[in-house]
Amino acid sequence: WSVLFLKKKLYVYNWMAVMISACGLLLVGMSAVLDDQGKESSNVSLGILLTVISQMFAAFQMVVEEWFVKGYDVAPERVVGSEGLWGVAIMCVVLAVMYQLPGSDAGSYENVVDSLHMLAGSEQLLVFVLCYLISISFFNFLGVPIAGKLS
Repeated sequence: WSVLFLKKKLYVYNWMAVMISACGLLLVGMSAVLDDQGKESSNVSLGILLTVISQMFAAFQMVVEEWFVKGYDVAPERVVGSEGLWGVAIMCVVLAVMYQLPGSDAGSYENVVDSLHMLAGSEQLLVFVLCYLISISFFNFLGVPIAGKLS
């Protein structure tokens, strides 16, 4: 994506790293498919496809972050904060819709109220969620400035 949108030049060692990573992913994916043993309920190929698509979105997000930081001279902290606000806003809408859809989660497709109740009732789960939120915050808060400096 950075070659297309940021007009970056990749050197031979960059392409070698991409090819080695692709070969490693191919081997892991093939082992999962071959180990499937024809189970009807297994969706290994779909899982691999969705993983590859999600990584393409993640790579595109990093390119867009770098584009904003470099091209528009936006502070990295503002980029991360904007991503966080948009993420919260989008998830509020998505979860509100999923709560209204019929499903097997206490009558909803995704029962957010029940999830929050379970979170409040389990100290261990609450600690894990807080640790996750803190680690993702550090990852995002430090990742964008570092990517901006290295590019």
